[in-house]
Amino acid sequence: MEIYPLTAFLSLTGVILGFAFIFGPASSKYFEGLMLVFLREPYDIGDRIALSDVDEDTKSSGSSTWFVEGVTLFTTTVRYATTNEVASLANGSLANSRIINAARSPKANVQ
Repeated sequence: MEIYPLTAFLSLTGVILGFAFIFGPASSKYFEGLMLVFLREPYDIGDRIALSDVDEDTKSSGSSTWFVEGVTLFTTTVRYATTNEVASLANGSLANSRIINAARSPKANVQ
């Protein structure tokens, strides 16, 4: 059985390209999350933060308050201040959010 180099190369390229389309968005979110945690460091455990969409203005009465309870490579665990609701947020999603840290922004109106 003879193996043609061009056919083998094109087959391998097709498989690699297929995997790139399948895993590309997931790996992009993963690296955005890593950059958020290691490079931007927008919060620490115990900080009071407010989250909002980057494209929307924050409310004049202030934003909803969350307390950071834990940070891992993939997720950030937060507790909602008014109801004690616990949520795990993907760091890749937080990389595309506006994060107001009350500990680092003492004049921010965070309620």
